[in-house]
Amino acid sequence: INAESFFQNAHRKIFDAVVALYDTNTPVDAITLTEALKKRGELDAVGGPEYIITLMEYIPTTAHLDSHLKIVKEKSMLRDLIATSTGIVNRCYQETVDTAVVLDEVEKKFFELTQRGLKEQLI
Repeated sequence: INAESFFQNAHRKIFDAVVALYDTNTPVDAITLTEALKKRGELDAVGGPEYIITLMEYIPTTAHLDSHLKIVKEKSMLRDLIATSTGIVNRCYQETVDTAVVLDEVEKKFFELTQRGLKEQLI
């Protein structure tokens, strides 16, 4: 997954900060994460230290990390499917739409989504 896999912008910022801490072999806890977000100027944007503490209390361990990651991936894929489908519907309502072109676009977009889904299953 990556930051874009998350629906809320705050969670994207938190994810990026966690990855940055991980990349520097810094343990991730409420204090280090709060400080990292503060240095980035993003602490208030994510809900402040109170929200970080709430997240840490809500998910105190990585015991079920694989299950949590699967949920994030699936929800991200569903949001992408919704966005793609909405774009297709809007495209179909255009007065000068070329059906063959739209069908080709649909096939390409859904193929890309399918490939991404398959790739993520292998990781």
